[in-house]
Amino acid sequence: MAFTVERDLPPIQEVLQTYPAMPEVVEQQRESIRRILEGKDQRLLVGAGPCSFFPIEAGVQNAKRIADFNKRFGDVFYFIERVYSIKPRTNNGWEGIQFNPYPNKPHNGGVNIVEGIYATRSAFHQVAPHIGVMDEILNPDLKDYFNDLLCCGAIGARNACAMWHRRAAGGMEFPMGMKHDMSGDLKSAVDGVIVAQTPGNHLILQMKQQSVSGNPHAFAILRGSEANGPNWEPHAIGNITDMLCDAQVKNPAVIVDCSHANCIDRKSGEKTVEEQMRVLRAVVKNRFDYPEAYRHFRGIMTEVFTLPGKQKAGPDMNMEGLSITDPCIGIDNAESLFEELADYVRQRG
Repeated sequence: MAFTVERDLPPIQEVLQTYPAMPEVVEQQRESIRRILEGKDQRLLVGAGPCSFFPIEAGVQNAKRIADFNKRFGDVFYFIERVYSIKPRTNNGWEGIQFNPYPNKPHNGGVNIVEGIYATRSAFHQVAPHIGVMDEILNPDLKDYFNDLLCCGAIGARNACAMWHRRAAGGMEFPMGMKHDMSGDLKSAVDGVIVAQTPGNHLILQMKQQSVSGNPHAFAILRGSEANGPNWEPHAIGNITDMLCDAQVKNPAVIVDCSHANCIDRKSGEKTVEEQMRVLRAVVKNRFDYPEAYRHFRGIMTEVFTLPGKQKAGPDMNMEGLSITDPCIGIDNAESLFEELADYVRQRG
């Protein structure tokens, strides 16, 4: 039982010089999200993209398609791209391009965080000029490699109650979504928002004691629970909204993740594309029928890739944009669905 040092990480400045920052573009994307979370912009935020960002080339092309949605539906929605580079696992499994950028090459791949850092930075750099980049913040120690290209981040359900992650969210320079835990306990998301918004909290990052300013744009994300069912319905949105308001958080805001445990089909017990589309449609349309519950509802997350469904990673896998983790809505179906919903929102005013 021991730790083995396998390699040193690359110098931060070397990575940043290879794929330079674009501060004006990214700050404009961040400000657009802040305005939505504050209720100053009535559009809905949409975090759309693959469950996991692989293959990178297909992911970039998919991001460009979603960027076009901002041109067509930008009066109703503001789209950002899920460039999820790292995957927390309930059990063992592929951990995303940040750890292993070659899941299709089992003999030549494996964990190589040095290559993963460059692959992740490259993906962000290719996507950011077209559409804002969102990623899960699983390892805050690596933040200086990536954060200048992110417009939004999230703390996932498996780390929702971790003090380190909650406090790290309070130091990020962009809005941070705080999910509830795997059980679906709404209070865990509210507590996460409270901690992330609190200034002065301390943590150890990069072998240094650091304090955070507090993040006034930390918001709650509902993603359902595999054990206890979905929580995308109006009563769940209303409940967590009341909890955020009672806690007097700044800019109370709720996002519904239409994937994960919110898209489990009741008959099959599996996550399905069809259920995700049904939930997405219902969440957007319910906004008009439940105004009190939805008073601080600010948007949705959804998993979208070039092709619908999913596959297993391997040497013979499809490299054209078919998910190797959770099933995703195909980009053509997503385009049709958002066209339908944009028309619906325009008609309802």
